[in-house]
Amino acid sequence: MDLAQGRMRLIEVTLAANAPAVANHLTLDELHLPDSVRVVAVVRSGQPLVPSAPMHFLEHDHVILITRADAAQECASAFVA
Repeated sequence: MDLAQGRMRLIEVTLAANAPAVANHLTLDELHLPDSVRVVAVVRSGQPLVPSAPMHFLEHDHVILITRADAAQECASAFVA
């Protein structure tokens, strides 16, 4: 979903077992996402969670990100295998 006249993008990613964040048991803090990317929510087993630095990611998590439109590909490396 594009926001701010197309300058921002809201993205939802469902994590697979081989997603780097899952396979490497990384926390949100350990992902070292660029400043242009923010995790705004994680939906786990149907429950929305507010992300925090020590949060680990699990297979089937729905991760909701906001990013600048020109940086959308930068967030993919942590969440898509």
